[in-house]
Amino acid sequence: MIKPIKKKLFFSPKFDIPKTQFYLLFFLGFCLILGTILRFTLLISKPIWTDEFATLVFSLGNSYNSVPINEIITIDQLLKPLEYNPDANIREIASLLINEDNHPPLYFVLANLWYKLFSHPHKYLSLTIARSLPALLSLLSIPTIYYLAKISFLSRQNAYLATWLMTVSPYSIYLAQEARHYSLGILLVMASICCLVIVIKLQSQLKVIPFWLFFLWGIINVLGFLTHYFFLITLVSEAIALVIYYFNLIRKKNKYNSAYLVKIRHNLIKLGWLAIAIFLIIICWFVFIIPQDYGNDMTSWIESDKSSFLAIISPVFQLIATLITMVSLLPVESTYLPLVIVSGLMMILFFIWLLPQVFTGIKLALRKDKFKIIQSLLIFCLTSITIFLLITYGLNLDITRGARYSFVYFPVVILLVAISLSNNQFFSQPKNILILACMGLLSSVTVTSNLGYQKYYRPDLLIPIINHNSEHNILIATTHQTLVQTGEMMGIAWQLKDHKNSAKIKFLLAHQNYQNDPKATLILQEKIKNIDSPLDLWLVNFYAPIKLNNCFVNNFKKFPSIDGYNYDSYRCFPLK
Repeated sequence: MIKPIKKKLFFSPKFDIPKTQFYLLFFLGFCLILGTILRFTLLISKPIWTDEFATLVFSLGNSYNSVPINEIITIDQLLKPLEYNPDANIREIASLLINEDNHPPLYFVLANLWYKLFSHPHKYLSLTIARSLPALLSLLSIPTIYYLAKISFLSRQNAYLATWLMTVSPYSIYLAQEARHYSLGILLVMASICCLVIVIKLQSQLKVIPFWLFFLWGIINVLGFLTHYFFLITLVSEAIALVIYYFNLIRKKNKYNSAYLVKIRHNLIKLGWLAIAIFLIIICWFVFIIPQDYGNDMTSWIESDKSSFLAIISPVFQLIATLITMVSLLPVESTYLPLVIVSGLMMILFFIWLLPQVFTGIKLALRKDKFKIIQSLLIFCLTSITIFLLITYGLNLDITRGARYSFVYFPVVILLVAISLSNNQFFSQPKNILILACMGLLSSVTVTSNLGYQKYYRPDLLIPIINHNSEHNILIATTHQTLVQTGEMMGIAWQLKDHKNSAKIKFLLAHQNYQNDPKATLILQEKIKNIDSPLDLWLVNFYAPIKLNNCFVNNFKKFPSIDGYNYDSYRCFPLK
């Protein structure tokens, strides 16, 4: 019998994609699309705040010194540092950061290169351009966490779950939508942890760790340090995790032959040289590059408050809150009380359901931990949290106030949650997947819509109050000590720059050497004593004694409180 000839269609593929690879590509593609939507939706709807202004100003190669102090200035004069500067170079940006700020220069240099990729038709740098860079860097964390989870646990299921958690993490989206360096820091933390995992696996497999891996790890760690100084917490936590790992190996040396002990010794020597090299680079940076008074005025806001028992224990709860919001955050910051109550109850019920599964899953995973990777990641995470508490209580610097600083261990939390749920029959029940997916989506939308991780400064709420209660020319005055106060006023000016009556609005930054310094009041009085028409004076974050001869407080109504701004209204008249 003659067999029929099978015709080969011209569009037949020359190769077949394995089903597992197809699922992987589909899943990663879906997560990247969803992650893009979540990170770029309403990207510029939230008001820009002090720290973001610092990023923009220094990334542009500009200085806050261009803003006149102790002078009545216009909106354009106040926002001058935000004008695009095509002539700025890397050396100028690094010099500005060293002399005027307290952050390392890597992200600011990258941001400057990013800005140069675009045209700038408007007077000031576009906020869309500024915030899109960290949003894109945050997108890169999605495939990166997949790869890290895959090599760490050798399980595609774990990797899928870690990828999903990173995609919808409210903490990740919060950092992605700020023009700051934390998304880059998260990427470098993951890259460094990846090297740590590979070192542990190679050692566990009785292999010599190649030189190129140490060299790559060193470069990653130096780049992390040059992104944010708190990356040092990552380095110390990795070092302690490795010390404990090798201590346990050496303690069981009787179980190994001499050849394996030689490999352990060789790897330890290489790790020692790597640690010494990184340590010397960091020491040289602080000794030869950084001036002695570097950042002294920039850390006062995190000085610990020990005035009450509640203030003393609050750092612990702040750390717990940060850990919780890495996975879940509903609209508990809404102004609508019923929504706050419902959101709080849902989060409590969610974690009552989730935490037992996480703890049980970790215990099960530790029993299967062939390479001791999970144990090392747990040690890393606990060490990082311990360092936070030591800095807070030992150095009286409450770094738990800034949730963003927890970027140094955030990816490891995601990894541990993923591995714990994957080892606890979590995927055997479809309802578990549905609950986790719904909570993740609700949490991510909460941040995107500014119902969670809200901006501390809300000039968008202050401007309507000023406009509604002002009948004459307006002067907005504040006391000034550092660039923080300049940024606070920039937030107001940014909201007003396109206002139809912007020409009638002026600013005054009255410098003071310390809070409640009467010098600021004297400067203000000097500037308004010769006015020739009525003036509406708004004192915003003005921390000095108020004594104005020709001004009267507008106390006919009680103004609402505004996040980040304490304010009072006065009406001033010409002196007769």
